[in-house]
Amino acid sequence: VVSPVRRIDWLRVFLRGLFDADFLAANGTAPVAFGWYLDLAKEQVEEVVQSSGEPAVLVGHSAGGWLARALMQREGTDWIKANVRGLVTLGSPHRPPPEGTRDMTQGCLTNLDKAQPGAFYADLLFYVTVAGDAVEGRKAKGNVPILELIQSPSPESTAFNSYSVVCGTGNTTGDGVVPLVAAHLQGARQLTLDGCLHSINVAGTVKPTDRSYLCEGFVDDWLELVAEELRR
Repeated sequence: VVSPVRRIDWLRVFLRGLFDADFLAANGTAPVAFGWYLDLAKEQVEEVVQSSGEPAVLVGHSAGGWLARALMQREGTDWIKANVRGLVTLGSPHRPPPEGTRDMTQGCLTNLDKAQPGAFYADLLFYVTVAGDAVEGRKAKGNVPILELIQSPSPESTAFNSYSVVCGTGNTTGDGVVPLVAAHLQGARQLTLDGCLHSINVAGTVKPTDRSYLCEGFVDDWLELVAEELRR
């Protein structure tokens, strides 16, 4: 089951945040600004569990990975035991940015990671974090971060700007959007895929690619780890 979330739906985060003093002060929590997403995810998980009779494996791509952690934090241990067998994240920014770098989630990721770091519920479910190592960030001459995140002259300069936002430095490697240093959780089974890109388009372009997490060349690699966990 895939959550029916459109790009425009993410505007709801900021619309809700406008009325939350903590969010405006960069001290927000996911259940407020991202509550609409958590409600949708919870409903879908429970529907799957009811129809299958078994706990579900949550698979979150990009922000969906840390928001799955936020869902479990909100719902608590009893809900997790009844509904969640494991969590798999694909190119998810799990680690908040360092002090001095703005948290683009307005504190939601920072507060989540502070309260429940790493594979926090490892005694209740399995965790698999998957990251791509494909693009080394490189600052372009005359770099204008906001403009280049929209349409960059190269994947490397887009990566530089995106990595800078996520982890505070652009001169690192990752999947072209999320840096490798932020994509794994301590205590999880960690898989780094050489050459794997964040999305079905090359970052900073509209050029399609067959080198992302759900493409044939990579999907079996992380599915095998999931299968191993399910056999335990």
